[in-house]
Amino acid sequence: MASARFDRQDDARVAGRGFLLITAAKVYFMAAGAIISLGLPRLFGDRAMFGDFSVVNGGISILNMVMIAGTIQAVSKLVSEREGVTWAARRAGLIAQCGVGLPLAGLVFAFAGPIAGALRDPGLAPYIRVASLIVLFYSFYAVFVGVVNGEKRFRTQAALDISFSTLKAFAMLGLVILGFGVLGAFAGFAAAAFAVLLVAVVVARGSQYRQEIRVPVKRILWFMLPVMFYTLLVNLMLQGDRLLLKALKFEPLRDHFASTFGLFQAGLLVAPGGLGLPLEGAADEVIGVLAAHATSGLSGIYGAVKNIATLPYQGIIAITFVIFPLISRSTFEQDGARTAAYVRETFRYALILLALIVVGLLGASRELIELLFGASYLCGDTTLSLLLLAIVGFSMFYVGNIMLTGAGRPMLAASLGCVTVAVYVVLLVAAQQLSGPWRGALEATALSTLGAMTFGLLLVGLVLRHLFRAFVPLGTVLRLILLAAPLWWIARELPVQGIAGVLLKGGLASGGLALGLLLTGELSAEDRARLRRVLKRDTGRGES
Repeated sequence: MASARFDRQDDARVAGRGFLLITAAKVYFMAAGAIISLGLPRLFGDRAMFGDFSVVNGGISILNMVMIAGTIQAVSKLVSEREGVTWAARRAGLIAQCGVGLPLAGLVFAFAGPIAGALRDPGLAPYIRVASLIVLFYSFYAVFVGVVNGEKRFRTQAALDISFSTLKAFAMLGLVILGFGVLGAFAGFAAAAFAVLLVAVVVARGSQYRQEIRVPVKRILWFMLPVMFYTLLVNLMLQGDRLLLKALKFEPLRDHFASTFGLFQAGLLVAPGGLGLPLEGAADEVIGVLAAHATSGLSGIYGAVKNIATLPYQGIIAITFVIFPLISRSTFEQDGARTAAYVRETFRYALILLALIVVGLLGASRELIELLFGASYLCGDTTLSLLLLAIVGFSMFYVGNIMLTGAGRPMLAASLGCVTVAVYVVLLVAAQQLSGPWRGALEATALSTLGAMTFGLLLVGLVLRHLFRAFVPLGTVLRLILLAAPLWWIARELPVQGIAGVLLKGGLASGGLALGLLLTGELSAEDRARLRRVLKRDTGRGES
């Protein structure tokens, strides 16, 4: 049956070119993000300052992604289902955000003090207030991105991503260089979000207009709110570990510093004299500030390696933007065979891409940490390895739930997210209770993340097998494990340091895996032919 083939010429070209365009934008986004992630620790010159930024940024990123993912998917689904609905969907989306995004940003601003108190660090409140503006601008920006995604105008979507990444890097780093510190970083972020919103209003208005079509706001809310709830759960899994590490380690470290040995160690580790705090008397206020500063230091280390660990996830996020409208259409048309082919092949390509990135980062993890952040962050090496494995499970879990959402089952995706988050929180709390106050806390947090992500992946796999009779091909999984494991071990044992070590070890691991996939036939002639069709120039097919 021709319609069941994943590589039908029309779909393969649109999906493939869309993937390449958005992937290029995401690569640029990752490069700009890497510049920010690498520049801020060195510009701040203090792991605790970077920890403060990492904690607030992690929390605000949860809300940003809720706005972005929920709104883009809701608007894109309406626009992609039938012709002429673009302007009506855009209008409904903007009205919906007046009732969702605007109040949410206002609540974050108003309750910045209590939020900072829950994180056991009142000094975070000013940063949270400025960051609330980012949530506001993101919520309306996402409506316009949903329009261009639903119309499969992937080139415009990629251009918006690149523009925002550039503005964000210049504004954030520029204000920090000018001496505005953590507050300047968030002010720059907010300014960039506002600027790209203005650009999106002009360039992403939508090309399809039919006056008689109306989209009720309640329809877009019916789809958007469950997606937002699910996205909240997913991003709690992505960012919640650094927030809980900051909050849950306060009391153990406070008790630690209250002891004579703890105070002595604090003098070595967090320089209380530099904070203007005398050690004599060990007053409760002094101990509390030391504990807050120490949790910021732990969060800084964890946040730094987590930024590296999330690179593979950023690398495959473009797949979700492309597969969402395709699955939406195939399930709307009740084409089960075609949907199963989309599921199977999308998971296969996603896992291969993840493995190529992750094995390279694993092979050069220690050298990469020292090169990017300095020797003081090397205690996060084992943590990074665990997080890289965890991010594979998280990424595949995310792709699977995007498919469920595209198939019109956002409540099911949200339910799977609820169960996985519940398991995640239990594991994280247990990890903080059982681990020590310093390095052991980082590794225990990462290990609990790995366990929860593995559970989530297995859960969504069972659901997809039940609904669509498709999931990741077992042969692909086995080949990747058998090829990647020895390459990872060999690369780590090579006695090469610095930039040369990163390039040689990473290149050996990733390049060796790619070669192995070719030799074993996992990347077949059919795959290569499909790629050539995607890249073949066809000027008659619009911008995508």
